[in-house]
Amino acid sequence: SYHAVNADTYISASSPGSTYNTSVSGTLADGPSQASRLLLRFPMNFTASDTIHEASVVLQCTTDVLGPTELTAYVANMNRAWNGSHASWIAYASNQLWSSAGAEAAADRGEWEPPTTLTGNGTLTLNVTSLAQNAARSNAGNLSLIVSSFGASYDCAMSEALNASSRPQLMLDTTNNTAASSGATVATD
Repeated sequence: SYHAVNADTYISASSPGSTYNTSVSGTLADGPSQASRLLLRFPMNFTASDTIHEASVVLQCTTDVLGPTELTAYVANMNRAWNGSHASWIAYASNQLWSSAGAEAAADRGEWEPPTTLTGNGTLTLNVTSLAQNAARSNAGNLSLIVSSFGASYDCAMSEALNASSRPQLMLDTTNNTAASSGATVATD
């Protein structure tokens, strides 16, 4: 099943106090004073009784870099309830500072998941299976993520993108493990 993002923005070290809540695209970049990261939040209508077999975040990203186009992206869960209208490189909500700028501290985010590589314009697919499983296990109402990268700079479509199919999506493969009702039978192979 596919789930549309219900909140997104990006944060940028090059403009640490700026917010980008209504941007059509979010920038993934690295480098001294140039780093930028995406913040994404998806609804989670799953509980500990559901099994999430696979979960991915799908982003449509483009670059106009003339040199090497390789991008390596990382994703982590967010430990702060960020507010897209106020989130910036230095703050996660109105008058609420990150423990470390760019959501870099353990109080701000979890550990980075293994990386994914993109080598040209197209789809960036981030494996978030363990993060979604943890969110379901804890009956979380949403899956809140941060995406960081190194390599070439890319612009990724956000929820304000005109083309709805380009907007961030959470793709889930799940089964519901509700208990069998009275009178149910189980057949053996």
